Amino acid sequence: MIRVLGMSEQENQSPTISELFRWIGWAQMQAGQDWIRARDLSHQQGFTLGYLVQNPGAMQRDIAKV
Repeated sequence: MIRVLGMSEQENQSPTISELFRWIGWAQMQAGQDWIRARDLSHQQGFTLGYLVQNPGAMQRDIAKV
């Protein structure tokens, strides 16, 4: 017997773990972009601020290497 899934049956299926992780990654990326946009920063400026938070005491030379 062959069973064809309709759109409503597909919507009722639970998402897989990988789909959930993909969604979480997308949501975090969107939140970061919203944060950067709200502060009128460029992508590069936001990246640099993130680097400085993760690497306290970093110098200009360290940032240039990235």
